[in-house]
Amino acid sequence: MSYRKELQMSLELQPCGTNAAYQRHMKAGEQPCEPCVLANREQSRASYKPKKLDTSDLQPCGTRAAYQRHVRAGEQPCDACLEANRERNRARYKPKPRDTSKLKPCGTQAAYKRHRAAGEEPCDACKKANRDAFRARREALRKKSPALKPCGTHAAYQRHLKAGEQPCEPCRQGYRDYMKEYLRKKAEKAKNAALPVVAPENAHKAPCTDPRNGYIWDPRADGEGPGVVEARWRRAAFLCVSECPVVAHCRESRALAGGDGVWAGRIPERVS
Repeated sequence: MSYRKELQMSLELQPCGTNAAYQRHMKAGEQPCEPCVLANREQSRASYKPKKLDTSDLQPCGTRAAYQRHVRAGEQPCDACLEANRERNRARYKPKPRDTSKLKPCGTQAAYKRHRAAGEEPCDACKKANRDAFRARREALRKKSPALKPCGTHAAYQRHLKAGEQPCEPCRQGYRDYMKEYLRKKAEKAKNAALPVVAPENAHKAPCTDPRNGYIWDPRADGEGPGVVEARWRRAAFLCVSECPVVAHCRESRALAGGDGVWAGRIPERVS
């Protein structure tokens, strides 16, 4: 008789309440009875029963391994294990000895700082070296800083304002001269090709340009809205603060331009 047939006969002979009967129920597609289910559970528990831990080779308390064993088990390490862990950490993170051969000797600023860091009183040589280094650094910074402009210049005027002081009269005059020169240079850069005004009667027969600021004082062009013209005229009138040939011609040609010429920076929309 073959092994398979013998096994099948042995399974058939086993009564309910055994694991063999549980397997027979499953192979037949039947619902196992309660005794067979309990027998299968008991056999499963027996087969997967955890083995006992061999504690003969475990290190005793007071060692690093015992400390880790306490931690893995979720236990509070004992005092001996805590002290062993501290000793291990001290040995691992022990600071390396400092190489004193590379330290600067006394009489240098580095030695002065070393005295201060150690809480010691610096020696006289180190104090003198620190004073000399401080003076050298201060002199180097002084050489880099630009020289201050004297009073009577725009820089001195700004220096008075930053200090919260009232600018003196030379500085005020220097500021006025600076602004005049600034506006003159700005007008030269922005100046475009303007038609010269050679006579009062020709002042408004063509567009002209203020020689100081470059703004065009001319009638409204085609496609130019009244708001754009008014804004341009206002900017020109704001900068028109001194006598210039254009303003003089405009004043003289007021009657020639239809009685409504330019006056104080205002210009008519249309000039015949």
